[in-house]
Amino acid sequence: MKLVAIIFAVFALAIVPSRQDVVSASDACNAIGQFYEQGCSGLISALLGRSWKQASAYRRGDAIGSYGRYRALTPGTIVGFMGHVAVYTGRRRDTCNCMFVDVQGPRKHARCLQTYGSQAVYEYSY
Repeated sequence: MKLVAIIFAVFALAIVPSRQDVVSASDACNAIGQFYEQGCSGLISALLGRSWKQASAYRRGDAIGSYGRYRALTPGTIVGFMGHVAVYTGRRRDTCNCMFVDVQGPRKHARCLQTYGSQAVYEYSY
C-alpha cells in the first residue's frame, strides 16, 4: 500500500500543466470583424477553445519588439502586453496580410493591425 502511494506521488509530480502559445493564424484572420463581449481575452479563448476564465490565466514571456520591428515568430503565436493579448499573424498573404489580430477592448470587434507603435510586445503562454 505504501509503495502504491509513493508511485502515485511520483507520477503526480511528473505531470506538468500543458501550455499553448500558438493558435491557428488563419482562424485568427477569420475572426476579424467578429464581436467579442470579453474583448481580447474573448478572442484568445475562442481560438484556444477554452472558457474565458481559463483563457484569462496567462504568463508573459520574452519581448518580441516594438515600433513595427518585431522578431520573427511562428504565425499564430499569442502575444501582447500588460492587460492585452493578440495573435501574431506575420503579414502572410495566405492569412490576412496584417501583423496582429486583436480586439481593442470589451464589447468590440476583432481587427487587423500592423504595429503597436512604441508599446513593447511580448510572447504569452497559456
